Amino acid sequence: MLTAVRAIVPIGTSLEDAKARMVQSGFECKVIRNGSFSEDPGFIGSDREYRSVDNANYLRCQRDESAGLLVSHLWSVAIVYDDTDTVEDVLVLHRMEGP
Repeated sequence: MLTAVRAIVPIGTSLEDAKARMVQSGFECKVIRNGSFSEDPGFIGSDREYRSVDNANYLRCQRDESAGLLVSHLWSVAIVYDDTDTVEDVLVLHRMEGP
């Protein structure tokens, strides 16, 4: 999903354009100021390194996708922007929800 989001919203895109593109791609988005976001889904024993941001301004975009009976993919994206409202980074958290 990170590759897909970076294709939709390349680094250097304006915040306004980033939000419009993500909404058009089926995400619900909200501006977060001085917030924290982590790619870490919180699994015990994971050996992958996850990126995170603290005290950052970012556009939080979320989307649920059905993965079959009673199971969903939950995508949460942080599109970090700078003082000129220009995209400077993208982080993605993926979780699955269901029985």
